Amino acid sequence: MTGQELLREACALFFDSDTGYYEPYAAAQINTLLADTFEVNNNLRRAQGKPVLGEILALGTLAQEIGYEEALVRSAFGYGLASRLLFDDNDGGRQAVLEQRYREAVARCDRGWVRLARGTGGR
Repeated sequence: MTGQELLREACALFFDSDTGYYEPYAAAQINTLLADTFEVNNNLRRAQGKPVLGEILALGTLAQEIGYEEALVRSAFGYGLASRLLFDDNDGGRQAVLEQRYREAVARCDRGWVRLARGTGGR
């Protein structure tokens, strides 16, 4: 998934089809999500027998692929990006719900790798 695709998904969560206003901020906000979920992403990679990433990835442009495990990006990043884009919109209720859903999705991914690792002999 590219940063632009993620931005479209995030905006759809708060019913905005015009991503233009958010584009200048989106890559930086996606980069915060990448930093926030670095260890969870590496846990997922370990559980699947893939090499871990040595450093946190960062998007330079929204056209780039995000580069983290698809399960994490698809289940959590849309909520996380939407939450961050709404942070200063005086809409604390909706922003808080999106942030909570992001945190829950990340936690599900983190717990999921433990089940996968146990089933495949990993640690």
